[in-house]
Parts: sequence; structure tokens; C-alpha cells
Amino acid sequence: GVFSAAIAESYIRKISNNDAYNDVIVDILPSDYVSLSKITKKDINKWQKEYDYIIMTDISFSDSDKMKYMFSKFGNNFIWIDHHMPAIKSSFAGGYDIVPGERDNKHSAILLAFKYFYDQFNEYNVKLFRILSAWDSFTYEQEGYTLKYVRDVNKGATEKYMLNYTDVYEFVDTYINKWLFDKSNRDFKTLDSFIVHELESIGHDYNAYDDRRNENIVNNEGDMSWTVNGRPACALFLHGATNSLMFRSVADKVRNGIVFKHKPDGNWVMSLYNTNVDDKFHCGEYLKEKYSGGGHSGAAGCTLSQDKFIELLTSKSI
Repeated sequence: GVFSAAIAESYIRKISNNDAYNDVIVDILPSDYVSLSKITKKDINKWQKEYDYIIMTDISFSDSDKMKYMFSKFGNNFIWIDHHMPAIKSSFAGGYDIVPGERDNKHSAILLAFKYFYDQFNEYNVKLFRILSAWDSFTYEQEGYTLKYVRDVNKGATEKYMLNYTDVYEFVDTYINKWLFDKSNRDFKTLDSFIVHELESIGHDYNAYDDRRNENIVNNEGDMSWTVNGRPACALFLHGATNSLMFRSVADKVRNGIVFKHKPDGNWVMSLYNTNVDDKFHCGEYLKEKYSGGGHSGAAGCTLSQDKFIELLTSKSI
């Protein structure tokens, strides 16, 4: 979401150099499914008075009626970029699949945003964005990479920029400027490869540490008595970034990994993972249906109230 938003803003800032757009104002609204659920139709009406365009990237309202209402108010000035299949399916069922933007589950919002704003002919000759996309959408084989490679580059980008929007925007804007100026020549490809190599080196060391730490946490603290839709699962209660790979040491014993994180507002975030990459169970669709969450086939999330969390804690069943 951070990188795709930065791609969108970089494009807006570039066209704002024209006299007709010299007073452009861009507001950023970092969101998750819970914060979006609190936005009402009155808020959307207010936005209509304040903004010419709404760009929603890497997320959507779980409530299809709100998506349709947004489209009815902004029309083609509502742009939606997403790669979460449950949300994409809902758009067809709800009749708002014609909202402008880019949506598919084979590329992440990073590459979809880049395509929509800069690369309509699908050149995709931006190695870094392709790698980050391949990790987020778990399509590394499609892009010709290994899982370890895309994971290390992604980790390096996360650690270097800490998902700080200002830092990410400055990097993305500079990167795209280089691409626009020299995309067909050797200089940009050399720079692109240098950036990727640097991030891979950073990510390799962090991931090696995380793997040792996560294996110890799962083996010593993982609660193996949970189930997900009747499937054996392992639950953890911790903070920080998580992913499906942290459950590798118990992948032969459980089919899902669960992580609970307590939030300052009293709610709980639940992340759900498949422990086997070939598993056909769709975590995103399951959490969307059961808990108004969403995500990908192998990795998804939702937010739970304290009461709902206690209910799950008692049953140990998701």
C-alpha cells in the first residue's frame, strides 16, 4: 500500500507541473479494513465536496454497498487498484467491476499502480517493482525468481525505508524519474540492479536472524491445539511483522498458522497463514466471510473486538 500510493502521488505531482494543475493538493489516508469500515456515506459525501479524485490502492471497503456508493458519487474519478481476489470477486457480484483502475491477483498493487499510471503497454521493465510484487502476490515463479530472493529484497526494502511514507515517496519518485529518463538504456538497468542487490544483502541478514528467532518462538511458544475450519493450526501471540514462513518448522504438523496482536485501541489483529504454499484453502476468502477481513489465498488478516477475541480464545477455533 505504501509503495503503490507513492507511485500514484508521483504521477499526480508530475502532471501538477502543468499550469492547469499547479494548485493540486494530495492527502494520504493510511487505512485498514477496520478504519475503512468506520467511514460512512456521509463521509463520502463530504469527500465529494473536498476532492476531485479518490484513489484507493491495495485495499477496499469490505462493504460492497460503500464501494458502489463511492463509484456513484465520483464516477470515473474514483480509481481502485487492488490484487486481493475476494475483493475483486465482490466487485463482479456487486456490479462495480467497471470502476477505473487495475485489478488482478497475479501482480501486487505496486506493479498494478505502476502499470495504470506509467506503463500501460505492460513493459514491466522495473526489476525492483517486479520483485516486490512477486513477494506480495507470491508469484515469484511467474516472474522467474526464487522465494528466498524476493523475500530478501522485500525485507531489505522494509528495513531500509521502514514503510515511512515520506521516505518511500522520495525513493519511488526518484526511481521513476530515472526510469522515465533512461528506461530503454543501460544506465537505468544498472541502477535498478544495484538497488536490488543492496536491498537483497540487507534483507538476507535480517531474514537469517528472523528465521532462527521464529523457529525458537514457534517450537517453544506455539499453541498447537487450535483449528481453522477444522484444520490443525498453531497460534502465536506476539507483535511485529509476521508471515507464513515463520511456521515452517511445524508445517508437517499443522495446516495453518495464526498470529494475534493486541492493539492500543483494545482490539486484536488476527493474521492467518497457510503453512503449505500449495494449499488450496483461501485464507482471504475465509476471513472475509467470517470476520469481515480479507487478503490472499495463503495470507490474510482481520480485526477482532476484545469480546470476539475472548470467544476465540475459549474455543481455540477460527
